[in-house]
Amino acid sequence: MKLEVLSNTTHSNIKINSTYKVNNGFDYNFCPVYPIEYTSLQSDYPIFYTKDKEKDVWQTVALLGFKDNENLFLGKGVWISRYVPLSIQRLPFYIGSQKEVVNGVPTENKILHIDMDHPGVSKGGGNDIFLEHGGNSEYLDYVNNILSTIDSEVIMLDSFCKELSKLDLLKSADINIDLSEDEKHELKGLYVVDEEKLKGLDKEELYKLHQHQYLQHIYMIGASIGNVNKLISLKKSR
Repeated sequence: MKLEVLSNTTHSNIKINSTYKVNNGFDYNFCPVYPIEYTSLQSDYPIFYTKDKEKDVWQTVALLGFKDNENLFLGKGVWISRYVPLSIQRLPFYIGSQKEVVNGVPTENKILHIDMDHPGVSKGGGNDIFLEHGGNSEYLDYVNNILSTIDSEVIMLDSFCKELSKLDLLKSADINIDLSEDEKHELKGLYVVDEEKLKGLDKEELYKLHQHQYLQHIYMIGASIGNVNKLISLKKSR
């Protein structure tokens, strides 16, 4: 990954080929997902909780494939689902931060970055980033809106997962996939909500989860797990 601060001078001629196909920068078997997406995601994607143990941060992810760099939702130039996760839609753009001192006060500004190593970055065909005279294209405005949504959703997700962790509701749920005698996959580091512990919460704890819409998130994520079978069907159809 080679991140650069996006500039309408340095990157004026850059275009983004965002065609959803293999080897075009979308080959991930997991992608981060956020609470605002759960309703759209839960009908097609298995959603799990994962933890970055070094940073001690929980997140939710959609399972896209069973091995590294396998995205079963990539078709021949199309995404095989009616909804594309935000973390995929925003590629190859990221939000970074830039620290500076204003009137003696340290501040941190959010800055748009582009990954110049992403296969979709080119000077050939694709979406324009900037207009001819330097203004943002409609495509860039669209990406900015996605990144702004992700930025706010990260805070919502952190609060949600911290509450589940505080209540000790998350349990390990490693998955073994036997596709054939010659192809077996073991997915580790995945977590789900422990239903028995959820049932054992008192009324005040349940009300707090309900009040923040966390119960709704829990049920949608739980219902999505069955989509592992859809992934298996996609895998076998290849």
